Amino acid sequence: MNTLKIIIATHKKYEFPNASYYVPIQVGKTLTGLELNILSDNTQINISDKNQSYCELTALYWAWKNRFFQDVDYIGLVHYRRYFSGKGLRVKGKTIASENELSTLLKDADCLVPCKRNYYIESVYSHYQHAHYIKDLEAARAVIADKYSDYLNSFDSVMQGKILHLYNMFVIKKSLFEEYCHWLFTILFELEKRLMSQLMIHIKKSIWVYCGAVI
Repeated sequence: MNTLKIIIATHKKYEFPNASYYVPIQVGKTLTGLELNILSDNTQINISDKNQSYCELTALYWAWKNRFFQDVDYIGLVHYRRYFSGKGLRVKGKTIASENELSTLLKDADCLVPCKRNYYIESVYSHYQHAHYIKDLEAARAVIADKYSDYLNSFDSVMQGKILHLYNMFVIKKSLFEEYCHWLFTILFELEKRLMSQLMIHIKKSIWVYCGAVI
């Protein structure tokens, strides 16, 4: 059976799955005096101080940069109240996916993501335009065009479509995890630099995590 570890991003005390492969990590630890007595995102190389805008991605960054999961085949990210569904484990009265269930699915896939969300009456782009600030997404596209132009057609196709996989949740092959994190944070850090240099005072606290979920 493939070995895996799944990060649970949390900012509060909560009930977590009773399984060693689910690993709670306290996010935004630098910004709070709350002590949860679990792993936290404020040690070694970290962006814990950016948690108000990066949310669960500060846990992802910490695990990636500090190579925390070296002895596994797959790495995942979930939230303290949101998991992949299954029948193998129970937490807070809900059934969630066990290691066996996830490993079975991964026999035929390199990466697992949440079920698709359908935007029936508008495109992904127009939904972002109505719900957030479209200049941010356009700036993200410009960064992608500069840094990862080979991805631009795929990005445009998703934005013009009506299907999206949200929530920054996944279970992925470790080799692809390294590639994905490098790709994602290269884009987000450059996007942050460009928007902040333009003094875009409209910026929502959670802009980077919104963009991270969409791209």
